[in-house]
Amino acid sequence: MCDTSRTASVVAVPPVMSASLPNMGNVNGAGTSPLRSGLNLSFGMKDSYKETKWMKGEIGKGYKIIFSGRTSTRNGVGVILDKEMKIKVVDVERKSDRIIMVKLVGEEKVLNVISAYASQVSCEVREKEEFWRVMDEVKQGIPDYRDVVIGGDMNGQAGSEKVEYERVHGGYGFGERNEVGEKVLDYAASYGLATMNTYFKKREEHYITYKSGGNRSQN
Repeated sequence: MCDTSRTASVVAVPPVMSASLPNMGNVNGAGTSPLRSGLNLSFGMKDSYKETKWMKGEIGKGYKIIFSGRTSTRNGVGVILDKEMKIKVVDVERKSDRIIMVKLVGEEKVLNVISAYASQVSCEVREKEEFWRVMDEVKQGIPDYRDVVIGGDMNGQAGSEKVEYERVHGGYGFGERNEVGEKVLDYAASYGLATMNTYFKKREEHYITYKSGGNRSQN
């Protein structure tokens, strides 16, 4: 059975809680995110916030969420912006309740932030293929010279080994690569991106994004 009722997933720019790195982004040298190279410091870093129950619109303390979905707490994706970032938004593309793109213009750079929530393994093949088709469409609509950061829940595990994916995998992670994780790495390789959360060594528990009973995974 597919995840027909799921909690919303959002991306924050810059982070409001912790300092984990984006799932995917352009790299200017190994392990370097565009959010840390050449951008006005106000862009800072970003974070991925999964399974949130925040409301859309202004959410207090100067933060705003730009949301795409059926309701404000279920089946949707979004991007949270602080008071400096929200005035830099020049375009929003709400593709579905699984994909949204927000374009920000700084003093020297244009940044495209994509928040995505991939279909789970239990979903029909047609739905999973549609998700990646739209992801291709979104990325192909962005000029190659523009910076891109993708955050969210890709529902795949890239694993700890970078064999065959040295360009896009930093060599750190959790467990074994699965089929969807390979799809994520293939997508990154196709567009010159890198899975940034594999470029930094962390304690094992900090890689884990999903726990259920005895099962653990890094999505």
